[in-house]
Amino acid sequence: DTHTAVASAVLRAYQEETGDKNVSVIVSTASPYKFGASVLEAVAGSEACEGKDDFACCDALCALSGLPIPSSIAKLPQMAIRHNAVCEREDMAQAVIDAVK
Repeated sequence: DTHTAVASAVLRAYQEETGDKNVSVIVSTASPYKFGASVLEAVAGSEACEGKDDFACCDALCALSGLPIPSSIAKLPQMAIRHNAVCEREDMAQAVIDAVK
């Protein structure tokens, strides 16, 4: 998943910069299916994602890896969209205030 990939890159950069040779552990708790398109691209290349939405990328990742898609993610395509607000970056503070009212 993308969060674990970032943690790995940061750890490697830190070790190179400091010379730290201590054994390190990165604990990943995220499902790769939360980042289906990014993980599929990393594993199978960008052409594997062409023409696919995130859910289709998850299906392709499942077929490729053999790992089941968690039910909480698998049922998302059938669920109603509850939030669809869009705003410009400079309007974000007000959008957050409006959302919690």
